[in-house]
Amino acid sequence: MSDSKLTILIVDDIPENIAVLIGLLSKQYKVKASTNGSEGLELAFKKPPDLILLDIMMPEMDGYEVCTRLKGNPTTQKIPIIFLTAKAEAADVVKGLRLGAADYVTKPFEPQELLARVNNVVELTQHRLQLESLIEEKTTELVHAQKLQDAAKSSATIQACIEHLQLSISSQTKFIRQVMNYFNGCYNNICKAHQLDVNIFGICINEAVTNAVVHGNLEVPSSLKQEDWKKFEDLVDEREADPEYENKKVTIAYHVDESQIKIEMEDEGNGFDPSNLPNPNDPEAMLASGRGILLIRSFMDEVSWNEKGNKITMIKKLGIM
Repeated sequence: MSDSKLTILIVDDIPENIAVLIGLLSKQYKVKASTNGSEGLELAFKKPPDLILLDIMMPEMDGYEVCTRLKGNPTTQKIPIIFLTAKAEAADVVKGLRLGAADYVTKPFEPQELLARVNNVVELTQHRLQLESLIEEKTTELVHAQKLQDAAKSSATIQACIEHLQLSISSQTKFIRQVMNYFNGCYNNICKAHQLDVNIFGICINEAVTNAVVHGNLEVPSSLKQEDWKKFEDLVDEREADPEYENKKVTIAYHVDESQIKIEMEDEGNGFDPSNLPNPNDPEAMLASGRGILLIRSFMDEVSWNEKGNKITMIKKLGIM
């Protein structure tokens, strides 16, 4: 019987960190590890894993160089990367995200947060791969069923992205994954056509939806997650069952044209004062503003909020890497 577990590759020069990560991940995933960048690259090229946990600060070849080489190789460029970083390395986090990392986790690791980040990236990536496989299968069926020119035309129709979409969801975290799975079909092909990283685009949308539902409508502060993960989850569950919060909606508008992808997301929470947001060119300030905003600002070309702070507008220019 073959091992059906997905594979995670850990690249970290500190064996103690690797031991902790293996202990946390080995029940759900097949885990491989390397203590240096060169060996990590060899392992990734030889048999590409499903996810890479990559330390930034390593001797000889640091995480930036490893990430750059992975993203520059057709065999490994689509593998999602989560950077491992110390809390004080704000500039390193921003640089890593802009090199193509899908997310980051700070040391020392908070077990529940680490598992949540890993599972989130893996789930988004696996759903995208399933969608691409389905499209390829249906396209092949058309090619065999019709004349060549008709098949090409129909294939293009199947793979066309959704250009306009508007929807609303209730403030239940269970709907976040459903929304993300649906959105995957909207942006998957347009991202591929313009050589945008589908995984990172999905992470940005996921962060925005989560912020709108959990921090916006349910009014659960992100700081609580850092203080006590269980209290954070318990408060989310409590608010989801409270009619005062559960009936609030998140409205999402998606539009794509020849120049850009534009997503607007509005919740019914109290909002915040956008003027208090830090300078996006200041890494330390960006890190302090919260991981969701940091991830979104690192990838999107334009990010803005309405005056109340309960509506975010995200724009990704097409043709800009």
